[in-house]
Amino acid sequence: AEYMGNISMEKLIFLSILLLVSQVCSITCPLIDCTPFENKDSCAKKTMENLVVKFQLNACKLGFICPFNAPLDEEDQCIEPNNLLPGEHCLNNSECLSKSCLNSICVGNKLGSDCVADKDCDVGLFCQAKKCKETIKIGESCANANKCQVDSICVNNKCVKIASINNGEPTDVPAACKSYFMLDNKCQEGPALIGKDADKAGISCPQDNLCKYEFKNKMTFTTGCTCGMQSVAEGVCKLGEGDINMADYANYLNHTDLNTKCHISRGPLCLYKGIDDMPIEYHNAFVAYMEVTRGAKYFNNPPCLKDGLNKNYWTSKGKTSHEKTNSSLFYILIGVGVGVLLLIVVIVIFFKCCKKSEDGGEDTAIQICCLLYTSPSPRDLSTSRMPSSA
Repeated sequence: AEYMGNISMEKLIFLSILLLVSQVCSITCPLIDCTPFENKDSCAKKTMENLVVKFQLNACKLGFICPFNAPLDEEDQCIEPNNLLPGEHCLNNSECLSKSCLNSICVGNKLGSDCVADKDCDVGLFCQAKKCKETIKIGESCANANKCQVDSICVNNKCVKIASINNGEPTDVPAACKSYFMLDNKCQEGPALIGKDADKAGISCPQDNLCKYEFKNKMTFTTGCTCGMQSVAEGVCKLGEGDINMADYANYLNHTDLNTKCHISRGPLCLYKGIDDMPIEYHNAFVAYMEVTRGAKYFNNPPCLKDGLNKNYWTSKGKTSHEKTNSSLFYILIGVGVGVLLLIVVIVIFFKCCKKSEDGGEDTAIQICCLLYTSPSPRDLSTSRMPSSA
């Protein structure tokens, strides 16, 4: 985790105690203002008001991005993207860093071609000794994580599949764990945020400015709040690794050939299609990864962030929520259908058995089956359909 790193259990306990007994200071965070700009091409402005940093943000129109590089008190202008890496979805040559968009995909230099940096080379390649070479395969020796295939990472000098190591097994990289969390150089099930909201990427910072987490063994620890991107200058407690289903991330890596789609400088969650055309497995994985690594960034976002800077997250979040709703509705409909079918079967049997009893059958079981159906109403004792005992 960003707030944990690779620390021992003893140090974790010490840090928690230190936080509790120390003077707790309030946290003041930047706030987001969605007031529209007079210039419709403006997308961001950073100002300072009463010692609080304020970002005025507006979404750029389709096909444009905000560079976020203007000085204090000046406005950023929306621009066309020009730095998409090989493997990423593009509309024209100018969007690609390589200035080459082929079949809506940015392409880079081929195997053996000259290069200056990794980003010059095509998907599945990296730059070494000024030549594009193949990335290192899983199980082979490595010295740098960025040279392994895009769905793997360098662990103890070997390329290992991301999110593949079971709890209890040794590692020196949290990203290699299925849980995306490690403690004492072993993969472990991560902690859960106490007081979390089931559908949000965190909670508002408590009055004591301490975020409280709990492991499955009931051991707890605290950390300070972090800043998010809200319309108020308040801190956030982000989700713990134990709150997030990282299996969605692992499943996407295991069932998608990302080594032929994504550049190593972008990582396995690249957009090789437009985001609306990506498979649902991508959206599940993207939401899980973003919440486990930078969840505070998405807590209580105002509209201009949902439609702008953080649009990809909210698009994916919406698709995963829609999938869950559809899935729930599907099972509800199945349940209702089965219930109706059973009711029809019971009614058919009921009428058949009563018909038989009315025709003079002597079977006691049939008479009992028919009892409820034929019991006379207090208003209609004279016309009872109960079989005669005579």
